[in-house]
This record gives sequence, structure tokens and C-alpha cells, in this order.
Amino acid sequence: MAVVTLNPGLVVRLQELQPGSSFVLPNQSLRVVGSLQSFDSTSGIAVLVDAGASLRLDLEHLRELPLRVGSLFEFIGELEVDTTQQLTLKARVGRNVDGMDMKLFDKVLQLRRRFEKDYKHN
Repeated sequence: MAVVTLNPGLVVRLQELQPGSSFVLPNQSLRVVGSLQSFDSTSGIAVLVDAGASLRLDLEHLRELPLRVGSLFEFIGELEVDTTQQLTLKARVGRNVDGMDMKLFDKVLQLRRRFEKDYKHN
């Protein structure tokens, strides 16, 4: 029996997913948060936006997730990078997080990264 290992999603903000970023690696497991801008139920393709940045999502495996354009969502999945450097997150987990305080989310993310950096050096 083959063992499949799923990595936890690395928490990133959409604006951090730029060409040359250390977060932009094929098959990198990511966790992202943003507002659902659009969703095509036929193709399963959606667009998530946050702070002027956007990310294409493949929601093929999340067809039963109740989606509402304009709502805040969190997705975990693997990043696909095509030959034109277009990024698509192939989502495996998704949830509505309407009401989440994004300013507090940013503070916590900064503190977590500082802790992980300090912990790594010790």
C-alpha cells in the first residue's frame, strides 16, 4: 500500500506570491485567505483576492463547499506553476471565515514567523 504524505499548508498572504518568491514552488503546500471574487461552477475555477493581489484556485475537489462571492475564505492546497508562471492553487480544504479579523491575522502571522526564525537559530 502506497503512503501519501500531505504537508501542512504554509501560511502566506496573496501579495507574497510573486515571481521569484521563496513561496512560489511547484507543489508547495500553502494556506491562503482572501475574498472570493469569482467562481465558475462548470470548470471549478475560482479567483481569490486580497489587498490588490489575486490567486487562481482549482476547486475541483471542493464542489460541495457552499461558495458565496464576496465572502472571506481560507484554502489549503498545492501550488501549480505553469510554463507562463501562472499560479493556481489546487485546493484540498476550504472553509468560510467571514468575520475573521485580518489585521489581527497579519499580526499573528508576523509573530509566528519571528518565533519560527528565532526557534530555527536556537
